[in-house]
Amino acid sequence: MRLSSSGLMLLVCLFVQALNAQENSAITCADGLDNDGDGLIDCLDPGCNSLPNFGCTNCSEGISFADTVLSYRSGCPTRADDPRAAIGVSDWTDTGGDNANIVFLGSGGTLKLGFTNNLLTNSGDDREDIYVFEVGAIEPAFLGVRPADAYTVAQLQKLAITDNDGDGYYVIADIGSLGLGYDIDMAMPGYPAGSLRFDAIELVDILQADCDSASPGTDIDAVCALSFIPYDCRGVLDGDAEIDACGECLSPDDPLFNTACADCTGTPNGSARIDNCDECLQPDDPGFNNCVEDHTLYIPNAFSPNADGINDRFVAFTDQVIVKQIRHLAVYNRWGQKLYGVSQIDPNGFDQWWDGNYRNQPVPTGAYSYFMEVEFIDGVVELFSGEVTLLR
Repeated sequence: MRLSSSGLMLLVCLFVQALNAQENSAITCADGLDNDGDGLIDCLDPGCNSLPNFGCTNCSEGISFADTVLSYRSGCPTRADDPRAAIGVSDWTDTGGDNANIVFLGSGGTLKLGFTNNLLTNSGDDREDIYVFEVGAIEPAFLGVRPADAYTVAQLQKLAITDNDGDGYYVIADIGSLGLGYDIDMAMPGYPAGSLRFDAIELVDILQADCDSASPGTDIDAVCALSFIPYDCRGVLDGDAEIDACGECLSPDDPLFNTACADCTGTPNGSARIDNCDECLQPDDPGFNNCVEDHTLYIPNAFSPNADGINDRFVAFTDQVIVKQIRHLAVYNRWGQKLYGVSQIDPNGFDQWWDGNYRNQPVPTGAYSYFMEVEFIDGVVELFSGEVTLLR
């Protein structure tokens, strides 16, 4: 079987969701998935507040953080770091002077990071469009962007912003002189919001520090797009499809949204189903597959409470399992005095039925009226009434 691209993407999403069943790491807080099933995604999930350095303070949506390492070259090979520390939500911590979860570029080192579930874009005004989480002092580094379409390439070339290395990255700023946030519109002014699109960034340390120094070059914790266009779960840019309660990638207005896995009650991932009697029930319901063709109840017209073990109580019964419970039974004498009343009788029991006594004293032979409310296993409730003769 060959999976479509959207099917493959859904399969990957579901695999990652099953693998990371919580929302409390740099990656799970930036993957656009509800990993712990609480209905909250990424930065909106309280679990992401447990990260040492809560990057969502600056970047309110986890999906906007860089998702993948494209390349890394340390300027100080003897102390090269794991570049994966720069992807996902900011999570730097400094305990006792030992830095963790950051990447030292080293003197003259480079780091290229890609966006897979969104595109970096321009805001069209003076707001910052990209944010670089650099630990400690802001050290000089060139910021390059990789255009995601031919239009953006043409505009860069039109403005004489060049790809110096021929690797597809165009240098637009020195973040050391401008700070951690940068407005793309400063280098490319006058373009409508969202018209310039980039799928990766490059950070190049400006050679200045000795590798033996305490902090040789730029140290990166995370990078996020403040202005971005998201991909939906089908891989459609700025699409509206999302993973629903059934794990399906669908638009919210799709008739199957949240219903593809619904049981016969309409509950997503519910277990109720249509049984052989065409009833929508849970498989462990007593009425499941117990088809009630009629609601016949056999009620005797006489009983003899003489302690001989035969017909000693007034008991109604059926020849099949169709009664769930006797909700209520009441017995009256011919003057309308209530002699006996009981609720929720087990249809398979015996001791709760009337034994012919009133206040622990036997009543005389005669006819007595009864009223009985019966609930059947298919949910039908019926009222039965009549007379029963007590014989002594």
